[in-house]
Amino acid sequence: MEKEAYACLFVAILVTAAWVGTIVHFVYIDIWAKNNVNSLLDRAKTAADAHDMKMYLEQLRANMEKYGMTQGYFAFVYKNPNTDMRECYRIVCNLIDRLERVEKLRKDSTEYQLMIMDIRKDLNSLEINAWKWYYINHFSEALAWFVIYIWSWLGLLVVILAWILVLCWW
Repeated sequence: MEKEAYACLFVAILVTAAWVGTIVHFVYIDIWAKNNVNSLLDRAKTAADAHDMKMYLEQLRANMEKYGMTQGYFAFVYKNPNTDMRECYRIVCNLIDRLERVEKLRKDSTEYQLMIMDIRKDLNSLEINAWKWYYINHFSEALAWFVIYIWSWLGLLVVILAWILVLCWW
């Protein structure tokens, strides 16, 4: 009976380590996505003037180029222009061009205010899910689907069951 208990303990430790490693990796990629992409987009959305918006969007564009976020999708099933990173990158570049034109206007002019409102509306409709993009484009879609939606929850169940078996044998 001791061999089975030790084997079960070994399996429980192995499964727990794999599951915890996956969750730690999720958290790391989530922090990476928030720091390098999503926070810059959020700052641009709330920036007070055209110069600040442009500065944040230029940093966002540089990070998108640095990490290869100029192509691919951040959707598993419903791939459309809203989930196409090439389209998101093109929109960011166009917004920067528009902001360069707006910067030349006087801040107290009606034209400046209307253009800023229009750019802000476009920024608010822009969604970039860097976390999903990372998993879909760095792993196969099937593996990413499995890891994100099945292993993260089923793995927890397997970990709990493995430790219950260990406790029963001890």
